[in-house]
Amino acid sequence: MAEQKKKGDLVPRLITAAIGIPILLVIAFYAPNWALWVVVAGASSICAHEYYTMTLNRQLGVSGWLGVASVFALLSVCYWSTPLAAIATLFTIALALMVSVLWTFDDVKDAAPRIGALHSGLLYAGILWGGFLF
Repeated sequence: MAEQKKKGDLVPRLITAAIGIPILLVIAFYAPNWALWVVVAGASSICAHEYYTMTLNRQLGVSGWLGVASVFALLSVCYWSTPLAAIATLFTIALALMVSVLWTFDDVKDAAPRIGALHSGLLYAGILWGGFLF
């Protein structure tokens, strides 16, 4: 059988960027604060979902969806509250993600990589999009 060549993702990504970046800049400079927060929190949640889908082998489970919700919650607290509340929320979320995985998996060999993926996704999606909000 002849292998089909996989089409590249570059063209759709460039089209999305060409349309999305101007819209995002207009929202950032002219829209109210809550509108920017909605766009960024939504994008960060999508980013976290894609990251967890890749790192958790397409098996999100309860802990993966909790991770997606945690990124949204962390960005919300970072944007609408104080830095101390954001730090407290980050540690609470990190603990909750770890407990959710340890509750589900009996073997540490399965749980440890999942905990690492969830925590790195929280920082990756949260910091990447959270930086845009600041």
